[in-house]
Amino acid sequence: MNNPKREFKSNLSILPQEVQNAIQNRQLTLVDNVLYFTKALNNETTCELVKDSDTKVSGITNVNGGKLEAGNYMLLSGIRLRTATVAANADQAALAAASFSSLNAQVANGELEITAAGKPLLPRSSNGRFVTGNDVKWNNYFALDCPKLIVPQAPIRANLYMLASTGGTVAARLELHGVMTVRA
Repeated sequence: MNNPKREFKSNLSILPQEVQNAIQNRQLTLVDNVLYFTKALNNETTCELVKDSDTKVSGITNVNGGKLEAGNYMLLSGIRLRTATVAANADQAALAAASFSSLNAQVANGELEITAAGKPLLPRSSNGRFVTGNDVKWNNYFALDCPKLIVPQAPIRANLYMLASTGGTVAARLELHGVMTVRA
């Protein structure tokens, strides 16, 4: 697997000139980051894991409105998808406290699609890639061979598709791993 920081630096030319300059002048720095989104799957077969109405709540999501903050760029290098068993109609406190581990069978046999600014980060494809993942360090982690850039204020969307409902007692946690710019 490529080094995500090195990969980000090798792709600086695709960023706006002012961002390139800010990185070179150390006004911006590169940091490892994980964007995460937690949702109860309820009795649905399709679930929007990222929504415009999302607000930062510890343990639920660290992204407002499904968008990176202004000025932040992220090179997505890996995706992790896990599930947990929760009580029916679990509130945010119960979701935040859930123990996410492997994938529920309905989710494992489903599909996931992720876009940013309407462009595919992960085209709709099998969740089988997350069952064991391709990284021996973590369960349910899939390292991208083709890292993708997420630009500031671009709507991130993730939809989970399943053949059958999970019965209303399953929650999913989607994590987007990568390198992001932040003010130094």
